[in-house]
Amino acid sequence: MSPNTPPPIPTDNYGYSLPNLLPEPRSCSAGSGVKWLTEAATLFKQRWLLWVGIGLFYLALIMVTQLSEYTSFIISLLSIIFMAGFIQGAATQATGGELKFGHLFAGFKTHFFPLIILILLYCLALFILVIIAVLFVAGLSSTGTAFADLGQYGESQVLEIIGLSLLMILMIIPAIMSIFFAPALVVLHDVKPLKAMEMSFKGCLKNIAPIIVYLIVGTIVFLVGSVITLAVGVVALIPIFMITYYTSYRDVWTDQPVS
Repeated sequence: MSPNTPPPIPTDNYGYSLPNLLPEPRSCSAGSGVKWLTEAATLFKQRWLLWVGIGLFYLALIMVTQLSEYTSFIISLLSIIFMAGFIQGAATQATGGELKFGHLFAGFKTHFFPLIILILLYCLALFILVIIAVLFVAGLSSTGTAFADLGQYGESQVLEIIGLSLLMILMIIPAIMSIFFAPALVVLHDVKPLKAMEMSFKGCLKNIAPIIVYLIVGTIVFLVGSVITLAVGVVALIPIFMITYYTSYRDVWTDQPVS
């Protein structure tokens, strides 16, 4: 090869060029929220038996660790690394590679330390936002507008407590936005954890409508699927929802959406 010859463009197993990261997130239509789910379901159906096995093992792992509050706390933190494994598995399958059971643990092998840093940054963001919410509630309480005698205020006081609880939930949303696309950016493009969180937040901010549609439709699918199948369908729904972290990332952050 001549020194002036440009290096070959990396391709997937189908011969197509691999997805390239966009400099700015794509703004998708509201209906894209449904598309992320259907694309994930398509990938799931192609290797459904293996995906069910992966989902079943992950579900069993979660259930076993719930026996202790310490192990349940640890597994909740490590869920981001498992999420990265689902993403790597979906990426391998989507680009013509072979999906393997070991993809569930791929994040531990390939990007353990960046993902640990991502987890710590996420926890720090949650902590700061919760502290801000608590201080805000405490400020209202000190003025006598938050927590008064229930016997005196009755239903109005209950409504205030509900409202303040919703406020705390709203304060957590920015942290969730900062983590939504971050694992995919870290494991598929080696983006630094803090930068990945910044990009994830920006991507969510430009795609509020499809994310809301995704959450609404996803919740309905999960509830209906769980009821109809007597919760057995959860084994299939877990990998499908995990795969949506990949399909949504491809749509928002790359030049090649899955479709």
